[in-house]
Amino acid sequence: MSIKVVKRKKRYLVTVLVGRKQISKAFDRKIDAQAWEREILTKRKNNELIGTNSKPTMMSLDEFRERFLKCHANTEHKPGTVKTEGYIYKNHIQPYFGSSYLEKITTSDIKRYFLALREKNQSITPGVLNRIRSILHCFYNRAIEWDML
Repeated sequence: MSIKVVKRKKRYLVTVLVGRKQISKAFDRKIDAQAWEREILTKRKNNELIGTNSKPTMMSLDEFRERFLKCHANTEHKPGTVKTEGYIYKNHIQPYFGSSYLEKITTSDIKRYFLALREKNQSITPGVLNRIRSILHCFYNRAIEWDML
């Protein structure tokens, strides 16, 4: 689900991703934030929100990563995790998939990438390979959750 209620100081911020647009609204009371969240969920369920029926334009993995950092990683992950995953993305994932469209990357592309990565860099550890797999898994889960795939 792409609706998020976050308590910021004494206000509650509700953020909703509709297609490729982000809608945010702040509330003083938690009950008001939850009511608006339920209203948005109902509208989404009934396809009354603009942008939920139309298929979004294609987005590269680099573009998606920027959105992911704004909407998810910086709020859900610790700063050290974001830094480490940024390093892994820039050094291992971006050179291979960075300009590729999110919708065009297939499972077989990812399998070929892992084979090529192992052949090219014999010293790459299983931990780094698992972290790469984890990053891609998280990207695609969020893309599906945000109705981008």
